Amino acid sequence: MPLIAGENVKMQDLTGKNIFFIGHKFNQVEIVDLLQKLPFAVGDNQIRIEGRNYKGRDNVFQAVFRNPLNKQKLIVVYSTNSENRFFHLMGFPWKNSLSNCFVYSIEVSQQ
Repeated sequence: MPLIAGENVKMQDLTGKNIFFIGHKFNQVEIVDLLQKLPFAVGDNQIRIEGRNYKGRDNVFQAVFRNPLNKQKLIVVYSTNSENRFFHLMGFPWKNSLSNCFVYSIEVSQQ
């Protein structure tokens, strides 16, 4: 599975692949726009996913959504509302590099 830094992600990646976002700060306009279309919001003291609130600081979450740009594809978001609780889980490689975003393509069987 190739990892792609956020600044190298192209619109065709966002529309044509299943994607997995890792991190909590996204900079690329196309990625931010896409994430804003998903039914989740992250605040300092809560995370809201599809209308459900998860209160608390230092929450880490993973959520799966249909891609609003291509309903045949999925988006996984793995993120947090606190850097302090997140870094230990995966070595925090996105803290100072790679634009806080990785994308990979997976094949999902069409049933």
